[in-house]
Amino acid sequence: MLLAAGDCPAWRIAEIVRVDVSTVVRWRDRFAREGMAGLKDRPRSGRPPVYGPQVRLRVVAAATSTPPHPYDGWSHRLIADHLADTGISASQVGRILAELQLKPHRVRGWLTRPADPQFFAKAAEVCALYRNCPPGSMVLSVDEKTAMAARSRKQPGRPPGPGRVRRREFEYIRHGIGSI
Repeated sequence: MLLAAGDCPAWRIAEIVRVDVSTVVRWRDRFAREGMAGLKDRPRSGRPPVYGPQVRLRVVAAATSTPPHPYDGWSHRLIADHLADTGISASQVGRILAELQLKPHRVRGWLTRPADPQFFAKAAEVCALYRNCPPGSMVLSVDEKTAMAARSRKQPGRPPGPGRVRRREFEYIRHGIGSI
């Protein structure tokens, strides 16, 4: 309506707001007949929304928060179980999140710079040993099986947002290992 008040032609308004010209003409006519009241949404046919804005906000709040222990990330089923008092289904949670472009199941990792100032020198020594193994010797690399390690993330993760996946730092702190 502001563009129309500024004498902008209907075809140009349609281009700017990305709608059909007939939609612009219809809204201008409604405004001319009814004033501001004509800009309110009218009742629509079809099934009314089952979940209001409060439930939607709770879905978003859950998807952008830290999942309960022992879970590492949110799934549609876990969010639905978390909001069981609302009666929302996992598929409805998925539709709400898809509409808002939230993807709590996706994770993108990042790696912070190591705290050890000698890290790169030590890493270069290890790499040199692999590349230039002394004659008559064998280099073995032994590490704990990651699924058996008691570990936690060094930095807290970052929650997802619209069009942005959840982020998790690559480094972790070891609290013990499974014995080989």
